[in-house]
Amino acid sequence: MLAYESLRESLSRLQMTAAENALDNVLESARTEKLSIVDAMDKLLRAEA
Repeated sequence: MLAYESLRESLSRLQMTAAENALDNVLESARTEKLSIVDAMDKLLRAEA
């Protein structure tokens, strides 16, 4: 299983729907803005808050 699929499954299992829906956009912005892993995770978790 790819890490991406595993992450999606984890977000779903944790019922983090907003974060799951934001995942692709967060990953894309992390790539284009050269965000650190911590910054990307923060952005993902803020989508859920």
